[in-house]
Amino acid sequence: RVVTLMKRIKVYTDLRLQESGGNEVTARIKIHLQDGQALERLAALEKGTSQEWISESELTGKFRECAAGALRSERIEEILDSLLRLEQIKDIDSLMELVAGRS
Repeated sequence: RVVTLMKRIKVYTDLRLQESGGNEVTARIKIHLQDGQALERLAALEKGTSQEWISESELTGKFRECAAGALRSERIEEILDSLLRLEQIKDIDSLMELVAGRS
């Protein structure tokens, strides 16, 4: 179901967002419903506010919470360990094997 949904998602670059005062994290999200209705929202940081990046502790906690519904805790920790040292991994295949549950 996820793959089917992903195929229905289209991503576009809209240079007008930055021209109108947006920044690199500004996004326009538009969802077309089956009944023909369209929902749209602009997601942006307000000028003058600092962007608060998530801490590593918050990030790992969020990952564990999201992954808990689909993966065993041991697998979650293996994947998390790989993700936290992603820039050191020479071959992403080992991480993909973990995520897919094949190793």
